[in-house]
Parts: sequence; structure tokens; C-alpha cells
Amino acid sequence: MSQATLHNSFLATVLEQFELKHPGFKYALFDYYNALRDRTLHPTEHGFKVGNVACCGSGVLNGENCSSTQEHFNLCEDVNEYVYFDGGHHTDRANFQLAQLMWRGPKHVTGPCYNVEMLFNL
Repeated sequence: MSQATLHNSFLATVLEQFELKHPGFKYALFDYYNALRDRTLHPTEHGFKVGNVACCGSGVLNGENCSSTQEHFNLCEDVNEYVYFDGGHHTDRANFQLAQLMWRGPKHVTGPCYNVEMLFNL
């Protein structure tokens, strides 16, 4: 089990306990790890062509040195086809999809009872 999965499980438990102790407390918990992982493993289901290689960089999976100061790096033709821009950043399109999920995502992604839009409208 990954550290992110352990963290999310522990955070969910802590929030549930807090909710029991504080009536009226409402929250949304976004499963960022699995939402991004799903796009990485199944890019075409989310409108991407490439999920595990960055648009810009060098080395394994283009995960290094996306910079004009480096002599050699690859740059894709269409950044919108990729989940990752470089080794440390998602593309704008991937970030937009994740933001939409936080705002209006279903309970299995943003929950357990609310997404951010629902909290906003309380």
C-alpha cells in the first residue's frame, strides 16, 4: 500500500471522528491520488493519448530536464494529448479535469457526502 493511500485512509478516519464530535461539520475529501492514477493508467478514457510519459523532458518517461538550459530534451507536438507536462507538473488539461472533479465529482471521487460545489451551496 502506498503512502498516499495510507494517508488518505487515515485522513478519512480522522475526518469522520471529527464530524462525530462536532455536529454540523461538513467536508469534502477529494481522492486526488486515484483520480490522477486513473488518468495515468487509462489516458484514453479521459481524452488523453499518453498517460505515463511527460510531454517535455528527457530520460526515463521524459521525467527529467525540461529546460532550455539543458542541451537535449524532448518536446511533444500537442501538450493536450498528455497527462504530464514534465516530471513535476501535470498539463493544464489534466489539472482542469481534476479541478472539475473536486468541484462536481461523484461520491467515489469526492465525498463521502459532499463535493466542493455542494459545500459552497450550503
